[in-house]
Amino acid sequence: MLKNLIDKLPLWIREGEEERDITLASGIKISRNIAKIPFPKRASKEEKEKIIQLIKDAFLKSEFLRDLDLFGINLIEISDIERRVLAEMHIISKEFIDNPYSKYILLSKDGNLIIMINGEDHITIKLMQGGLSLNKILDKGMRICDELENFLDIAYMKDIGYLTASLKNVGTGLKAFVFMHLPVLKLRGKIENITKSAPKFSLNVEPIFDNIFNISNVNTLGRSEENIVKTIESIAREIGNMERKERGEAFQKSSVDILNEIERAKGIIKYSLRITFNEALEFLSWIRLGAVMNVLNIPLKKVDELFIRINPEYEKIEFGDITGETLDTLRARLLKEHLKGVI
Repeated sequence: MLKNLIDKLPLWIREGEEERDITLASGIKISRNIAKIPFPKRASKEEKEKIIQLIKDAFLKSEFLRDLDLFGINLIEISDIERRVLAEMHIISKEFIDNPYSKYILLSKDGNLIIMINGEDHITIKLMQGGLSLNKILDKGMRICDELENFLDIAYMKDIGYLTASLKNVGTGLKAFVFMHLPVLKLRGKIENITKSAPKFSLNVEPIFDNIFNISNVNTLGRSEENIVKTIESIAREIGNMERKERGEAFQKSSVDILNEIERAKGIIKYSLRITFNEALEFLSWIRLGAVMNVLNIPLKKVDELFIRINPEYEKIEFGDITGETLDTLRARLLKEHLKGVI
């Protein structure tokens, strides 16, 4: 089941239409803990195993949770490469794969819903969806939380909210985020203004790689889940409109600069024998812009898939545990193959 998911990639990469020209994906993480049991960092092995069993039992007892049809993975029972691939695919967090003992995952077959057990908190519920779709996945996430509370004694204080290992998550326990492709704002030096103004809205803006940025809430205390999601969606739409405006002006006033970046990316992919991971990210960013602006005839979601396929850890699943120049050579071939007819 895991190999099938890795081979096919998570469904969110290929689905979701709203704001997809700018927003690759939306996601939420909801943290919960079981009362009277230490947080995972301080819990004993026996307590961690008890946490896993309590959560698995809850999923068996609830008809709604059973119908989610999740499959379980003991983190220590999969290979180190598989763990790293799951992290690079944004299925689990990079922090979660550190020290894989007494950690467990419940995962949907499409890779859009993940339950991480014994990470920073006892339970982390993560949902992903393509495009700008935070409200949709929030509804599903909250329904899962409500159902778990019917079977588990969740740590909660009336005047504070849900208790979490990190103070920044205390309250709703919700972290919402969007991945946005902002190449022209970055090219024109306007990302810094967005980054500086984000804290005023309790948001954080940071690069994931090259021209793709993660926009997320900083804290949750004193705010409702709906307010957090509404704020991020509103800011994301505003930033998206700024990027579209810059793209339009760039193509009208100085199209040569943008077209040069797109053609340069095509040319290097076409003729290079080796391409590093960072180079591939840069070139795919411009190929993606070309697809959005109808300069290149390639489906947008095919480009988005390549952002994951070119990752070194993912490539090791496909090509074997190789590194260095050999991997760069295979990456160059992979890009040529998938972009055939475009470059």
